[in-house]
Amino acid sequence: MVTVDTGNLQIELLEDSNIFPIDRIEAGGETVLTILCRSERDIPAGKYPLQFRFSYDSSEALGFSSSGSAIVEIIQPSRMELIASRFPDSVTVGETVPLSVQVMNMGRDTVYNVRCTVSGIGLSPDSTGYIGTMPAGTSAHTEIGLYIDPLDSLHSTRMQP
Repeated sequence: MVTVDTGNLQIELLEDSNIFPIDRIEAGGETVLTILCRSERDIPAGKYPLQFRFSYDSSEALGFSSSGSAIVEIIQPSRMELIASRFPDSVTVGETVPLSVQVMNMGRDTVYNVRCTVSGIGLSPDSTGYIGTMPAGTSAHTEIGLYIDPLDSLHSTRMQP
């Protein structure tokens, strides 16, 4: 018999029971036990142990027991949102326009090496806003620069002799 315990109310076994009977394993043999689990959406990302207790009889009808654990890693998806300051109504070619950006970590896990760049037609990033590490549920501000490119240079092609 194998008994499984998640040890965590946010991790649920998707089985009818937490006890799994195994009929027989030959000496030196093995068996595969598939266990389905589900975690709550708000569980923090991390490594969680599943506890296993084994009880078995030998060929001489002697009872034995042992225990062990396996690690289940829960990874939460990254969810970032950006709010940029209002872009000026008019700009001049060759100008670098500063842009203030608020970055929010809406996920349930820390995000590392967060940086922000913006580009688009007629815009080239002049600088990158580096924020770094953002724990879950935090926000940070950064400043970036956008260089205003001439639109006609985007559509022309230079020929090499």
